[in-house]
Amino acid sequence: MSLLRLETSLEPFSRPAAARVHPATRLVGRLAPWQIVTVFALLLYVPWLGERSLWYPDEPDVAEPAITMLQTGDWVVPRHNDEPWLDYPPLTYWLGAASSRLAGDWSPFALRLPVALLAIFLVGFTAWTVHRLAGGRAGLWAGLCLATAPHFAYQAVHYHPDMAFAVLISVGIVAYAWGAMRSDSSWSLPARLAGFACFGGAVLAKGPLGLLLPGLILVLWHGSARQWRALLSLAPLSLAALAVAMPWYVQLVRSLGWEEVWGELYLQNFARFGAANRGHEQPWWYYLVLLWFDWAPWSLVLPVSVVDALRNRRREPAVRLVLIWLFAGLVFFSAAATKREVYLLPLFPAIAFLLGRYLSVAVGMGTGLRLRWFLRGVGGVCVASTAAVVSLAMSYVLFGTRPLRPPLDLLGELAVPLGVLCAVLSAGGVALLLLARKGVSTLSLAGITLGLGLVYAVVLGAILPSVDGKKSYGAVAESLRAAAGEEPLGFYPHGIETKRAGFRVEDPAYLPLRLLHTPGDVATHLSRRSGVVILHPERALEISGAVPDWEQWPRREVSLGSRRFLVLGPAAEGQER
Repeated sequence: MSLLRLETSLEPFSRPAAARVHPATRLVGRLAPWQIVTVFALLLYVPWLGERSLWYPDEPDVAEPAITMLQTGDWVVPRHNDEPWLDYPPLTYWLGAASSRLAGDWSPFALRLPVALLAIFLVGFTAWTVHRLAGGRAGLWAGLCLATAPHFAYQAVHYHPDMAFAVLISVGIVAYAWGAMRSDSSWSLPARLAGFACFGGAVLAKGPLGLLLPGLILVLWHGSARQWRALLSLAPLSLAALAVAMPWYVQLVRSLGWEEVWGELYLQNFARFGAANRGHEQPWWYYLVLLWFDWAPWSLVLPVSVVDALRNRRREPAVRLVLIWLFAGLVFFSAAATKREVYLLPLFPAIAFLLGRYLSVAVGMGTGLRLRWFLRGVGGVCVASTAAVVSLAMSYVLFGTRPLRPPLDLLGELAVPLGVLCAVLSAGGVALLLLARKGVSTLSLAGITLGLGLVYAVVLGAILPSVDGKKSYGAVAESLRAAAGEEPLGFYPHGIETKRAGFRVEDPAYLPLRLLHTPGDVATHLSRRSGVVILHPERALEISGAVPDWEQWPRREVSLGSRRFLVLGPAAEGQER
């Protein structure tokens, strides 16, 4: 049955029902899909931004350059511990510093707020775009799927540079495509220029990939349609991206010199593609597995959404672009030696488009996907998750932590939020299983979305703050500061990874930290009365020969997330060796 015939056949039944619609339902019906999902995302992300400190390993490292810019007024050179640090370009630092200045001082809430607002904008923008291209229902479901994708929600409440990168690439692709598909309009060229200007902003968020990735997508899009003239126009349009990004790079070269800037630029972008020289090496199929978890439970619908889009790619140019956006990005990132979960964030709007488009058809026409099986699967997972949490809790009560690994030692603190989470999961699972028997598709999908919102509220508002001590430098930095007095802490890094900023950021007095490069530097630093050295346990043997009376130095281990540090000197006094 076609959608038109279905709507015609239901028309006589819709008129009497309209008079009985609840006023709240009428109010929601007057809102555009992008307005609904924007409000939903706003309530989902913003209330919890200040409930936790900055989490190891990445948030403090991104926060310190922003704080330094705020305090020194140098908005050109990102710095860690007063040393240039070029792991990322400055856009996210600028946003965090500007937000902190408006708030009066820096805080986890002030730093994270711009990232959360960007995530909310991307949810609304995705819903608006899909609404224009595939209809209102498609836009609504696309926005809700994106807002409740687990990894997207996680990135929305953390201070990382990847959200700005994803927003600028997504807006740039949509703006360019709008102009390219309306070549006879006077707005065609401005729209395409605006798209490439967004790519320039993406370069300021994470480097040259901000132009290379969308450039690859657009080359394949025009090439697949044999649009050679449009393909050739991409090169001159790239000047708009360079005009946005190059002023900062020019100023950076003036401040630091060409060799240092080029060396770090090559290391962070091109060297990491060919070799995992800073860790994160994964097999080629890494992202294909990860997508199932990053998009749960919507990933259960993703394969059939992709298949349906492939069948209609010739009739819908926008669908062809979205498929190229997704598959070109997947192949590109899978080919790289260095792989991280967050790298796929620029592809998330494309996935949301495919999901929203298909769900709108499946719910509206009752064809295609067997929604009952999807609902049963999600309901079964909810019930099974509740059983797993209860089983782990009972095992902890009966046997202690021996048969299980931490963080089950936090179970006492998490008892109430875990109880609420289990109640939400079990009630939602049972409700979905019952609704699946009746086949109430729209109500069921709305229930999944609201249920996910409740789960995130419990996780973000109660569970994550409860484990804050395990992911924060706060307590460790406070004890080290008290032991060091006026002397700066010494830090002997582990290989190329120098995750050290959090020891400073979490201290109210902005704890000074001295980077030690050789075992001799460690010995010299310890010779001071209050000399305190932080190093990785694997480095102990390396420096033991250079430090006099090595065995006599007090020491203790501290843990931050999965990383361990060895503290030598007065900070370990009185601690068990």
